[in-house]
Amino acid sequence: MQKEIWDVYDRHKQQTGKTIARGDALKPGDYHLVIHVCYFNHQNQMLIQKRSAHKTWGGLWDISIGGAVQSKESSQDAATRESYEELGITHDFTNVLPNITMTFERGFDDIFIACKNISIDDITFMDHEACDAKWATETEIIHLIKTNQFLPIHSIPFIKHVFSLHTT
Repeated sequence: MQKEIWDVYDRHKQQTGKTIARGDALKPGDYHLVIHVCYFNHQNQMLIQKRSAHKTWGGLWDISIGGAVQSKESSQDAATRESYEELGITHDFTNVLPNITMTFERGFDDIFIACKNISIDDITFMDHEACDAKWATETEIIHLIKTNQFLPIHSIPFIKHVFSLHTT
């Protein structure tokens, strides 16, 4: 399997013209871009996925979609691609701005919030990224966080903020 290639960004989220292979160490002052998508239904529930056992943090629940932006992709392209690759969801983010952009130690995270009533029966675990999915309320996700069943990078204040931004 060929390694993913990522564009390298500076601290102002500007592409530097350099690339790096996934797994290689970023140099000081270099950053990469990731995306997350939070799908909500009309009952104000977020679609969450359980990560496959072979992945980092395998067996834990996570928000709907997450992944790295590959070289020459926009965050919108990556959100569209990752939605299909992870859960078989077709959704076009071409003209959508991220609802939140966060920074972390090695990069930037563009987070998209979308309303889409998806039947759990229609979800396809395409790339063995996830092994289960379900709709969950804010309270249910907070319980999963408190009981160490949810990805530790997502805090209770973050989940509350995402739910507050979602409009049905």
